[in-house]
Amino acid sequence: FVVNALSANTLTVNADFDGESDSNILAANQSLAVAAKDTLLLSLTVTPGTNLGPYNNTVVASGQSPSGADVNDDSDNGANTIGDNGDGTDNDPTPVTFTEAPAIGVAKTVSGEIVPTVNGSVGNFDVPFALVIQNNGDVPLTNIQLVDDLSAQFGSAYVSVSEAAEITASTAEETPNLNTDFPANLFDGISGRLMPGQSINISFTLELNPGAEEAKGIITNQAEALGTSTGGVEVNDLSDSGTNASNNPANGGDNPSAPGNSSGGTDDPTPFELPAGSLQGVVWIDADRNDALNEGEPLLINWTVQVTDTNGNIIATILTDENGFFSIENLPQGDYTVDFMTPNGTTFFSTVVYIPANESVNVPVPVDPSGVVYDSITRIPVANSLVSIINDAGTVLPDVCLLPNQQDQITGEDGYYFFLLFLGADPACQHNDIFTLVVTAPEEEYQPSHSNLILPQAGVLDPTGQQNPFALSNSATAPEIGDDTTYYMDFTLAQGDPDVINNHIPVDKIGVNPSMIRLTKSANTKQTLIGGLVRYNIQIENISEVDVENLTLIDYLPAGFTYVENSAYTNDADGEMQITSKQPLTVSGIDVPAESTVEFVYILRVGAGVARGKHINRVSPYLGSAPIGNEATATVIVGADPDFEEVTILGKVFDDRDSDNWQDSANASAVFIQGGINESSYIAKSTFIIDADGQRPLADASAPLNHGIDLGDLSGRSSEADKASNHQIIIRQQLKDLAFTDNLTLTTAEGTHLTMSSQGKIVANPVGKMADGLTAQDLRIERNITVLANGNYQVDLVIQNQGIQEIGIPGVRVATVEGLYIETDLHGRFHLEAVDVENLARGRNFYMKVDKATLPPETVFVSENPRVKRITQGLPARFDFAIQLAKQQLGGNEQHALVKLGELLFNENSAEINTEHKAWLTQMSNTINQYQGGTIQITAQAHTQALAYARANNTYQWLLPLIREDLQSSFSVELVEEVNGSFASIVNIATQTQLGKILFESDKSTIKAKYQPLLDSIAKQLVNAESGHLAITGFADNSASEDYNLALGLRRAKAVFEQLKTRMPAEVWEKLTIKIQKLQIENSMTEGK
Repeated sequence: FVVNALSANTLTVNADFDGESDSNILAANQSLAVAAKDTLLLSLTVTPGTNLGPYNNTVVASGQSPSGADVNDDSDNGANTIGDNGDGTDNDPTPVTFTEAPAIGVAKTVSGEIVPTVNGSVGNFDVPFALVIQNNGDVPLTNIQLVDDLSAQFGSAYVSVSEAAEITASTAEETPNLNTDFPANLFDGISGRLMPGQSINISFTLELNPGAEEAKGIITNQAEALGTSTGGVEVNDLSDSGTNASNNPANGGDNPSAPGNSSGGTDDPTPFELPAGSLQGVVWIDADRNDALNEGEPLLINWTVQVTDTNGNIIATILTDENGFFSIENLPQGDYTVDFMTPNGTTFFSTVVYIPANESVNVPVPVDPSGVVYDSITRIPVANSLVSIINDAGTVLPDVCLLPNQQDQITGEDGYYFFLLFLGADPACQHNDIFTLVVTAPEEEYQPSHSNLILPQAGVLDPTGQQNPFALSNSATAPEIGDDTTYYMDFTLAQGDPDVINNHIPVDKIGVNPSMIRLTKSANTKQTLIGGLVRYNIQIENISEVDVENLTLIDYLPAGFTYVENSAYTNDADGEMQITSKQPLTVSGIDVPAESTVEFVYILRVGAGVARGKHINRVSPYLGSAPIGNEATATVIVGADPDFEEVTILGKVFDDRDSDNWQDSANASAVFIQGGINESSYIAKSTFIIDADGQRPLADASAPLNHGIDLGDLSGRSSEADKASNHQIIIRQQLKDLAFTDNLTLTTAEGTHLTMSSQGKIVANPVGKMADGLTAQDLRIERNITVLANGNYQVDLVIQNQGIQEIGIPGVRVATVEGLYIETDLHGRFHLEAVDVENLARGRNFYMKVDKATLPPETVFVSENPRVKRITQGLPARFDFAIQLAKQQLGGNEQHALVKLGELLFNENSAEINTEHKAWLTQMSNTINQYQGGTIQITAQAHTQALAYARANNTYQWLLPLIREDLQSSFSVELVEEVNGSFASIVNIATQTQLGKILFESDKSTIKAKYQPLLDSIAKQLVNAESGHLAITGFADNSASEDYNLALGLRRAKAVFEQLKTRMPAEVWEKLTIKIQKLQIENSMTEGK
């Protein structure tokens, strides 16, 4: 027992009273007056054993009288100190029988952070628990047990006890033994003694599977404590959430601040949740409908994201930020309904999301709007528009057919509206019903219902079988001007149909109507021609009270009319516009304020293929694809075009020398020569080109001729009178010896192909135009050899174009059957413009004829005369007339004058010309000029050869200035000698002096002795000239070969060189050249005086 309290009313109690060692209740030296009494109160706490009584207790009262006599009395069971208290005696002991009140208490709490398991399976969590057991009764308790059936309570969420149970603290008289087979019973149930007030603390850790159904949401757990009292009474208690196991609310036994104790009870299960997860995502307009956020797609700001648990409790509400992003933290593991709503409260999308413990779930929200309500003029979204949906009977669909707040939704600043129908949710929204959208724009600014300017598609849209979603427009935003504006108001919908999106609905402002623009159009001219420019003016009048922006004009141009770049102009407010198409001419970006007029001007060019007649272009105004005004027209008349509808006649009258009806050019182009000499015989840097431009060297290190020489062009002769020497090119080179090859080739672009053998034989192999007779060129090549004083040889390749041009005939008159006359120009050309051909398909015949009277006599026609051709609109036609002029020598007879002079012309024994006969010589020069050249012969005798040569040289020098310059090369003075009744040439004085073969012994190179005085005179004349050129004919007889005659000429040249070497200074002799010539066959000449 334990003394709890001892008190008295008037007497003083013994403070040391313990009922055992000090049993005196009252303090010493107390007194009690006669008839006085006092009540003592004693409180004990008794812990009985197995025997609960009765226990008898007697108190002895003792004292002394004033006289010192001892007095005492045993207590009687009762309340009356006088008498026997009704039991017959006055000293009966007071019996005490005990009644036990055994009680046990237990509290349980999650003792630490719930974390991913350390030793268990990946993904599971460790939950630490702490329990307190306490004896709350008045008797000892034995057989202590704590039952916590984890498998039964957590079901499939239970995995294992990851950290074994352990007793962390104990005040028990005897601590019970732990059960190694826990998780049901923590103790063995047969041990332990817990005195009243004593307690035991236990802890363990549980591994939990968060994926199990039992692990979702708030998880609860409760343990049960058991014990046996002294009297054999079994007591138990269910755990309370918390750490106080007293079970007495007055002592905090209801754990009011612990989780799960809001009810105030003492047996509340211990609740806990696994670590919270989170939810995040982005809300955006999925413009390309690929369910992925791509650059440039609009992010949706201030959309509401609402999270609701399975009990319908709203857990969180948040707005998307400026990036369309949302994030919600601290969501316990479990299923949640997530709703996405527009800033105006319309639910776009609702989905159930499972949030795993300690994880973040990403929920992307690609938004495909049902459509946008937009302004038909400005194309700007219209906010505060009411959008509803009704069925075929006109019944407004109840809310059960739609997501929350979708019926009678109000559009936001973006104009979006959304509908998601639950077909079959109500009789008003049945499968295969027809549903109609109803749009009511803000009435203070807009007309009711959809646009009358941009009308919806007729009929009912059935999206069955289309891809999901089924987009009526490629863009999720309102269409721009010029974009497709297709939309529907009526739909047939069935289960499994795709979502219909981007059904953008236009609405009209008050005053907008399909006839709000009035156009007038005019052209600056009534008539034009092919290639002409026409300026058009369009007056655009806005007769409404609404500003029209971004107006489009579509002008269908007449066929063949084309827009002139950068010619468009408008005087609207900003002066800006865009030409987006040339046919039809499409102009956008024109702004026309209300009740005002704007001008648009542009220029068209009349194309080459435009037919004559009236041409109309038509222009209409549009907003996007919607017409908003009248069609205006302008008419111009296109007349006959002189170049493309009328015909130009071109032609020529020409001398067709070869009668092939083709005017041949004698010019040779790309003249090329190659080969012909042995490389080893060539003397470096000795090649020269001699032509009309003079003489110029060709740079070389080896023979250019063997590598090929491009000679360019060589013109043809203009007439018979035009000498071939005027159209020649000479290639001059020096050789050490005359080593020729057989591969000398001369070609032209027109097809001349000549080859010369080593012996000088020429073979022609024409190709191309030359072979076809389509060119008049006639190229000749000749090889001339000159012996030089140093023993080398100068070889000249003379290339002449002897071809004669087929020239046009000037001054010829050509007539048409209409009576028109044309005269050919200097080149025989004529043309006739603006010949009308009315019908493009058929054309017409046209006749032309050459007036023979305007042609030279004896002219013969090669082509027909007159000529007729079919002419066609716009195509030029040629009328060429080929004629042949009569062959005649222009400018005189083709004869040389042969004049023989006697001695009377000269002073006696002198080479000086007699003064009296100089006039006759002047007359002689006129004769030579008349006959296009001539030869004067002077006869020499053996004893007068030197004098005769001097007379011949003086005569040549005196007459040469009197001969026409173009005939000087055809004039010579010849010194002859009579041999066997005929005259043989000794020497011929011309541009170069030619020695006759008579100087030499027949078929030899030996100079006859009688001509030595002649050589003296020739040497003297060459010395006076300081240089000279001689020519020698190398000729044996007509049967000798070319090589033989050439060799003879070379030997004779060397003989002359040797003879002259002793007769003149070395510096003159070294300049001497002797040309080897072929025998000149005598031409028929007419003798004169």
